[in-house]
Amino acid sequence: MRRREDGQITLLIIFYTLIAAAMVIVAVDASAFFLTQRGLSSVADGAAVSAAQALDADALYAGRAGDELPLEAAGVRAAVATYLEDHAVATTYPSLQVAEAGTDGETVTVTLTEDKKLPFVALVSAITSAFPGGTARVEVTAHARSPFR
Repeated sequence: MRRREDGQITLLIIFYTLIAAAMVIVAVDASAFFLTQRGLSSVADGAAVSAAQALDADALYAGRAGDELPLEAAGVRAAVATYLEDHAVATTYPSLQVAEAGTDGETVTVTLTEDKKLPFVALVSAITSAFPGGTARVEVTAHARSPFR
């Protein structure tokens, strides 16, 4: 007795097409996440360097400046906000949040977060609850010290 094998190639083609489509979906979303993370990291670096130059004038003139210029928290937060506004970051990252903009007196720490809407995650979130709203949170942290020694 001979078995008919009609349609076997069609099933294989469908199966391999689904695997290829899944790989493309993962690659596109991972690339979008990675590019957002790199861009946001660049913004955080720039904001941290800008804030590292926010001098605490009172501490400087009171003689409390050591090898580096002293920093104050309010000046750091203002410098980060000014940097983000001057560089129109909100147009590129509409849901950007400053999670942290602070200093220990010598080093500035800036943490930024962005809820990135990924192209194909909406499909995944419809099936599972892994990514609510079809977004993934991107978080980056940058540190900078005063360039003046």
